[in-house]
Amino acid sequence: MAWYQRLSLRILLPLLGVLLLSSWGSFTYSEKLLERVILEQVQRQAEQFLVGMARQIDHLDTSLDRLQLEQLFHQVLNEKRRQRQFSILKIYLYNHKGEVIAHSEPGEHPPKVLSGKYGDVLRSGNPYHSDTAEQKRHPRSGEWITSVDIIIPLFRGGEIIAALESELDLTATKQTISTIDDEFEAVMVQIVLWSSLLLALVTAAILWLRLIRPVRSLSAVTHQIAQGDLSARVHYQSSDELGVLGAAVNQMASSIELLFEEKERSYLQMVKSLTKALEAKDAYTAGHSGRVAHYSVLLGRRLKLEEKQLMLLRQGALMHDLGKIGIPDRVLNKPEQLTDEEYEQMRAHPVLTATIMRPLRERFREFSDIASWHHERWDGKGYPDGLKGEEVPLLARIVAIADSWDAMTGDRIYRKGMGKHKALSIMCEERDSGQWDPVLILEFIAMIEGALDAEPAAE
Repeated sequence: MAWYQRLSLRILLPLLGVLLLSSWGSFTYSEKLLERVILEQVQRQAEQFLVGMARQIDHLDTSLDRLQLEQLFHQVLNEKRRQRQFSILKIYLYNHKGEVIAHSEPGEHPPKVLSGKYGDVLRSGNPYHSDTAEQKRHPRSGEWITSVDIIIPLFRGGEIIAALESELDLTATKQTISTIDDEFEAVMVQIVLWSSLLLALVTAAILWLRLIRPVRSLSAVTHQIAQGDLSARVHYQSSDELGVLGAAVNQMASSIELLFEEKERSYLQMVKSLTKALEAKDAYTAGHSGRVAHYSVLLGRRLKLEEKQLMLLRQGALMHDLGKIGIPDRVLNKPEQLTDEEYEQMRAHPVLTATIMRPLRERFREFSDIASWHHERWDGKGYPDGLKGEEVPLLARIVAIADSWDAMTGDRIYRKGMGKHKALSIMCEERDSGQWDPVLILEFIAMIEGALDAEPAAE
C-alpha cells in the first residue's frame, strides 16, 4: 500500500490542515487585536496627557492667553519628546467659534469647521478618538508617517469653554508594534509547530489504537476466512461501529463455518457410502483398507503424532483406495495377472480417489494427500506424480508403508498372503531400496518385530 493511501494519513493530514488554517486565522486575529490594544493604550495615554495639560491651562493666570498657552505647549512638547512615551506632532486649542486660540506651531491657522468632530466635542463634552489612521508627511522631516487625532473638551466653571486637540505621530508606536509582532510571530510559530506535532502524535496514537489496529485485525481475520480458516474470529470488543462490524464478521464466519461443516458432513457421509459400495464391489478392499488404517495408526502413535493427526490418518487410510470404485470389475477382481492396459487402469485409482475427495481438500487436505500419493516412492520413482523424499506428505508416507505391508501379508483373489516373518524379512532387505522413507521404515520394522516378539506363536 502506498503511503498516500493509508487511512491514518487521510485523516491526519486534513486535521493538520484544519489546525494550521485555524492557527493562521487565530494568529492573524491575535496580531490585529494586539495592534488595536497597543493603539488604544497609546490613545488613552495621550488623552491622559491632554487632561493634564487641561489642568495646567486651568491654572494659568490669564484665561486662554495665546502667548501663555503657546509657551505651555512648547514646554510640554519638549518634555514629552524627552520622555518618548509617544510622539505628538502638534497641539492646539480652539473655541466655540472654531477659532484657533493657541497652536504649537507658529503662524496663522484657519478656523475649524464645527459641523463635524470638532463641534461634536464642544457640544457633547465627550472626548474624540480617531478610529482610522491618516498617512501624511512629517512637517519637519518630510517622511511619510501615520497619525491620529485626539480631542478633549476644556471645562471651566462646569462649562465647556474650548477644545484641546492633539495630533499623534504613530511612527514610534508602529515600530514598537512591529517589534512586538516579530516576537509574537516567533512565539506563535513555535506554539503552532509544537502543538501541531503534539496533535499529530496524539491523533496518530488514537487512530492506531481506536481505528487502524482494529481495522487491521478485521482485515487479517477476513483474510484468514477467505483462505479457508473458518475458525478465525475478531477479538476486538467495543460498542462503537468497529465493534459492531467485528461482531458481524464473527457472526458471518460462524454461519459460513456451520454451512461448510454441514456440507462436509454430507460429503463425508457420501464418501462413506461410496466406501460401503466399494466394499460390496470388492471384498478385499474392505478388509485391506481397515488393516492399512490399523497399521498406519500404530505407526503414527509410535511417531507420537497428535490425536487430530491420528484421526485424519485413520480416516484417510480407510478411504485411500476409494478411487477403485471407478475401476471395472473385470480388472479389479481379475484372478490372473493384469495386462499392461489393465495395470495402467489400476494405477489410475489414486487420481480417481483424489478427484472424489477434492471438495474436502480445503479442510481435510490430508485425505486427498493420502489418496493421491500413497503410491509415491522415496526415490521419486512412484506414481502418479513422481514426488521425491519429503515432497510426499508425512501421512501419505506412513500409509505407503502400511499399504505395502498389507499387500504382502493379505490374501488376494489370485494368491494367498505371505507370513509376517517372511514379509518382515523382505522389508528388512529392501528398506534401503528407495521405496519407503528410510526413517519411517525402520520405525515400522521395529514396531512389527516388537509385536511378533510379544506373540511368538502368531504364525
